[in-house]
Amino acid sequence: MNIVTHCFRRLFFLIALTILAATAQAANQCVPPPSGIIAWWPLDETEGNLASDRVGTHLGAFFGNPVASPGKVGGALGFDGTNYVDVPDSDAWAFGASDFTIELWASLSAEGGGSLGHPSHIFIGNDEGPGGVPKWFFALGGGQLEFHFTAAEGPQRFLAFGGFSPSVGQWHHLAVTRKGNEWRAFIDGVQLGAVIVDDAVIINPDAPLTMGQAEQIGFMAGHLDEVSIYHRALAQAELQAIANAGAAGKCKEMKIQPQAGGDIGTVSVRITGSGFVEGMTVKLKKDGQTDIEGTSVNAGNGGTTLNATFDLAGKPRGVWDVVITRPDNSVATLPGGFAIEEGRAPKIWVDIVGLNLIRQGRPQTFHVFYGNTGNINGAAYLAIRGIPKSSDVKVNFGRIVDSLSQDLMVNNIRTHFIDYKSERMIPVDIYNISAGSTGSISLNIKLRNLPGSAFSLLTTVMKP
Repeated sequence: MNIVTHCFRRLFFLIALTILAATAQAANQCVPPPSGIIAWWPLDETEGNLASDRVGTHLGAFFGNPVASPGKVGGALGFDGTNYVDVPDSDAWAFGASDFTIELWASLSAEGGGSLGHPSHIFIGNDEGPGGVPKWFFALGGGQLEFHFTAAEGPQRFLAFGGFSPSVGQWHHLAVTRKGNEWRAFIDGVQLGAVIVDDAVIINPDAPLTMGQAEQIGFMAGHLDEVSIYHRALAQAELQAIANAGAAGKCKEMKIQPQAGGDIGTVSVRITGSGFVEGMTVKLKKDGQTDIEGTSVNAGNGGTTLNATFDLAGKPRGVWDVVITRPDNSVATLPGGFAIEEGRAPKIWVDIVGLNLIRQGRPQTFHVFYGNTGNINGAAYLAIRGIPKSSDVKVNFGRIVDSLSQDLMVNNIRTHFIDYKSERMIPVDIYNISAGSTGSISLNIKLRNLPGSAFSLLTTVMKP
């Protein structure tokens, strides 16, 4: 070997090492969330029964207690083939003829099976039920990665992109995109297949979005993580970057909710990020003003959330910095992260979400969502009425209540059952509804006998 050849090979080897090192470093860094993201459920929750949307207000409620588990990026939710997550319907994913992307991480605990028409694992969907009703879902069925939808122009469409046989327990990044008349599916950032569908308009379902099943079939056995929806078709390079980031995932900058509170009462906030621990302090800081110290400070969800309450009564209005101090005295700051504004009284709202069909002997789930559009904390008394007396009911708001004799308080909520005439009523006292927050109570209703006519679920909101 001459000296020139040896030097060339050594130079090539050093270049290769540099490229590999750069690739490894890139894989360990988070990537900024691509533009156009409209919903992002990290599924990092380790407590409660709600899944937060990091970029919007599309809160998901657990049905059947999916289990918090280690994920590909932080935490994930584990599904056992019977449970799922319900999200109230929104026009955000009324795709119609528009471009869109759905991307997520999935790990199966059972091999794929089923067929295109009846998939074994449905990752996410929005449907009014089985048959030719409005719907769409992204799934694995018959060994094919598929997207299924009901078109305004006629029959149901089953778009099969290619074979997919993942190993049990292995994480894969999955995505489906639509750009014009071209639909594509990706596995770990690599295109699996493409389908051309001319002039397709997806009918908008009037039903909740679900993660872990659709149509009450295709219940997933496995784990989901980082479920995200965009109002544009992401490019292959963007999806590859997310897949390459691996456990680092999409970057999650520190964020506070709500971002403002009224000057007439207390406001509870939730800060999302990473690395939060017990013993931290939180305060609001503004030049020329006395600091406002947070109380009831606690970390949760595996260190991804930090809760605190501020007494803002009589405090000066304007923009304040949010200052977080760790036990080792290191400091993180959200400059101008919170505003004190003119106070508005608590305004409590309530909504019932669920299908308008129920079969005898088959459980049906309804979610009672509630929230506070005021800018200070509030409380409420809810009465859930209209449940037929000839039914078995389970209520889940962090723990399941299924006995008429139980009077249970969990997470500042107290509830029990009352049988009144021909109906079953559930009174619910909610002692603290944070400003700008949303909560959920799930009802699992199974009719022992069909009532003589249709029944209506009703809610009434009163002062506590």
